[in-house]
Amino acid sequence: WMNSKYLSIVPLSRIIELLRPFLKHPEWEKDPDFQKRVDLMRTRAQSLLEIEDLLLPFYKNDFTYDAGGLAKTKKDTKVITLVSELIPALESLGPWDHQTLEASFRSFAETNGIKSAVIIHPVRLAISGKTGGPGLFELMEVMGKQNTIDRLNRFVTELKREA
Repeated sequence: WMNSKYLSIVPLSRIIELLRPFLKHPEWEKDPDFQKRVDLMRTRAQSLLEIEDLLLPFYKNDFTYDAGGLAKTKKDTKVITLVSELIPALESLGPWDHQTLEASFRSFAETNGIKSAVIIHPVRLAISGKTGGPGLFELMEVMGKQNTIDRLNRFVTELKREA
């Protein structure tokens, strides 16, 4: 608890300085979005090592999905269709910010007669490999449009392969 509290209140520059010795991929730091990504993920991390683990989906396409989350997602046969239909809606979005993303998701859910959570949880799993974390729309904003869409396409392909 104390570690996570410390990580959330210390200046970002200090967190990055402390994180450097633990980064197995120091090239990540060259990414112009690295600081935004660390800042977003540090609020959920318990340690510096965990921050690096939480950063992995931003930089790697072949991360694993949480087994429990994936099993739950596979039980809902509508998920493949919903995520497949969501992708073009996201591709056509102009501004890629959390407010626009949230409005788009709420509209998509309403149009499809579902609760937002029905699409939000599978999308979080698709883009981060995890069932929890920072707010989905903030995560998607920092992930970036193309990375998000790539991960959603990978997820749909994975679900179809295992269906």
